Amino acid sequence: MMKRLLLIFLALAILLPLASCGDKDKDRQNEFLLTNEGYTDSETGVWYRCLPYAYEPVKSADTRGVALYPDGTVRCTFLEMPDLDSKLWLCDDTRAVWYAGEWTVEPSTLTPRALLVCEEHSFSLERARLVQGTDDALIEEILSLWFTGASVAEPAGQATLTRRLRLVSAELPGIYYCFDFYMVGEQGYFVDRMAARFVALPDALGRTLAAY
Repeated sequence: MMKRLLLIFLALAILLPLASCGDKDKDRQNEFLLTNEGYTDSETGVWYRCLPYAYEPVKSADTRGVALYPDGTVRCTFLEMPDLDSKLWLCDDTRAVWYAGEWTVEPSTLTPRALLVCEEHSFSLERARLVQGTDDALIEEILSLWFTGASVAEPAGQATLTRRLRLVSAELPGIYYCFDFYMVGEQGYFVDRMAARFVALPDALGRTLAAY
């Protein structure tokens, strides 16, 4: 009897640590490794590069994995996007978009489906939606000025109103192309702060956007 109890005790001593290891492996998140100015999914071997900051995900879904700092803390969390192939597309919890292909898209060639005028706080509030087929002339005026308008000197003074413009395109479903609208006093501008580019708007267009 004692011998049988000893054998049971030894079996439990071996199995319990294995079960504990199994639980840790189950809880462990897939890691993304920093490689060549991008990140590699250690599970699939797919390498992703970050798209320009003007691109944002429309929605995010399941967690794909995490990138870690050298001390083991989480740098960012990578997320899948609904209806997009995760072997090509991911986003992260800073709203950056990551792509595994060769990026050749020129924003000025995107085909508009809608242009969203949004107010940004700790959340984004859609104040207006300009749609293809109804607001074509206004969408064309906005995009033409943004892509081809001459840059002017940075305006003096603080912005009295800001909006985020998000382009919904046929070519990039699930991804916005974004730029900003500012009012400084009575003058409206399209703004790219990262590139220090400021495009002055005609008065009528500035008033139209400021009304949203």
